[in-house]
Amino acid sequence: MKNLVFALFLLISGNALAQDYYVLQVKGKVKSTKTGKDIKTNDVIKADEQLKFSAATDAVAVVSAKAGRFVLKPGKPNTSNEFLAYVKDALSQANNRLSTRAGIFNNVIDFKTYFEKHVFLMPEQSYEVGKEAYPISDAAFFFIRYTLKGEEVNKQLPATGANLLVINRDELFKVDGKPIDPSEAKDFQLFYYNDKGATALTMLHLTLTDPDSVKQELEVLQKAMTAAKTPAAKSKDEIIAYLQENYGKVEENNVVKWLGLK
Repeated sequence: MKNLVFALFLLISGNALAQDYYVLQVKGKVKSTKTGKDIKTNDVIKADEQLKFSAATDAVAVVSAKAGRFVLKPGKPNTSNEFLAYVKDALSQANNRLSTRAGIFNNVIDFKTYFEKHVFLMPEQSYEVGKEAYPISDAAFFFIRYTLKGEEVNKQLPATGANLLVINRDELFKVDGKPIDPSEAKDFQLFYYNDKGATALTMLHLTLTDPDSVKQELEVLQKAMTAAKTPAAKSKDEIIAYLQENYGKVEENNVVKWLGLK
């Protein structure tokens, strides 16, 4: 009996050590002690591989086709003040909780509540707005104001027949017909304009990370889920959870449209 238990232990341990983890995202600077190279998105690291973190705040988001998403974090520094950890010892389960949907924006409180925490700015996203409270037309519309190098920039958001608040990233970060660096824009604020004038609704807390770089991370995640034969619905939930955990609030309909999900 003891021999059987020991054999099972060796089998389980062997499978764990053989596990491959695909790197989704790296926060900080993390190196492989084996290769001496920085870990980056789409790298494959093994459970028995040792990593060197540059600081206690570093983290590596990874995914395993067999076991799901994890976050690697360093433990306490060693006697040489180095943050070293084997992958298998640094794993902690990623957060899979999904936030509630935004619903329809009907008043100032709805806007403030939703945008009080960071929202990930995709190439384009839309939100349903109450027609009675905020009708949208050529004469009544939303606009975003931000500061650019000390000057105010006002960007009118497009009117749609569906009464949607639509934010197009390329148009938002274009001044006098020329694109600007999003990182130079500060203090985003949402307004509504009608025949009574402009009304300030809320400050916008936006995550401005380049969507193309985020999409590369999601492609790695999707590859792992395809290998694990993860159902489409669960794959979509994993993608949304990953975005919310690492970049901020997102709405399912916007993610589906952006990535062409089913």
